[in-house]
Amino acid sequence: MNEPPPLPEHATIRLRTDRISFVEVDGKQVILDTRHSVYYAVNETGGQLWLALRTGATEADLRRILMEAHGVTEETATLDIAAFLHQLEEHGLIVRSKAALPSSGLPN
Repeated sequence: MNEPPPLPEHATIRLRTDRISFVEVDGKQVILDTRHSVYYAVNETGGQLWLALRTGATEADLRRILMEAHGVTEETATLDIAAFLHQLEEHGLIVRSKAALPSSGLPN
């Protein structure tokens, strides 16, 4: 079976708030997957990304957070974000949706 093509970078990524709860403990985000009764924890850096995902963010938004907060290169940020999102997706903790394309302002 073929996997669907990846969504474009401007796709919005959000947490699956329908099945997770989370709280900050000692500077770490602690997440409960209520569907599987499993706890996860993310460090301070992951917590910054986690907070952005609460309201929805694109990969570009997440990359910018890492680059500004930690002074990493764009390449490093891209690789780190891909790994982080892959882990969240493996556990079913996020959803991606296509972002609306900007309107040209011209009538159809």
